[in-house]
Amino acid sequence: MKYFSSFVTKYHFDSILDVGCGKGLLFNHIENLDESKLLIGVDLQRKKGKRYQHIVADATRLPFKNDAFSLVTAFSLLEHIPKTGRKQLYKEMQRVAGKELVIQLPNRYFIIESHTFLPFFGFLPSNMHSFAYRGGYVAVPSLKNVVHSLKECGFGVHTIEKCEASFLPFGRLLSRTGLHRLFPVGYVIFARPEKHERQIR
Repeated sequence: MKYFSSFVTKYHFDSILDVGCGKGLLFNHIENLDESKLLIGVDLQRKKGKRYQHIVADATRLPFKNDAFSLVTAFSLLEHIPKTGRKQLYKEMQRVAGKELVIQLPNRYFIIESHTFLPFFGFLPSNMHSFAYRGGYVAVPSLKNVVHSLKECGFGVHTIEKCEASFLPFGRLLSRTGLHRLFPVGYVIFARPEKHERQIR
């Protein structure tokens, strides 16, 4: 999460919503946070947050007003949302995001699947992914699928960065040699709600 936080610190924001925040690790690693910033994390499980306010809620039914946050993030969340609920998730994030969305997903076609560490497991049909994962539902979408769905739900995708993950087998080797650019472990997608895109123009 320290690595993922580097994608957030490049933005100036006065409020942030982290959807699927878990234990709030993202907030622990964002540098130069001050008390004036509104930090909210949403997750299905109740946790205690020291640097942020933790709210128990379903990611597909966010209990916030429209444009409530200047920045909305979702790291390692999409693959744990059932396929039937993903478009509703995108619509909810588009509704509450005032300016920017930063969303991360693993590369389904990476040589080692990031949840099971099994080689080439991501090439199997997504409805088989949960069989080898004991932590609950997993079905990793493709980058193409996510980008298409985001656009359908009112986002303008402006940047896609390839990311690395040293915690995976051979992850550090890929990073040191630069091979993660050819074989990315995952992607970080930067998108703006179309309502904000029109304001910029």
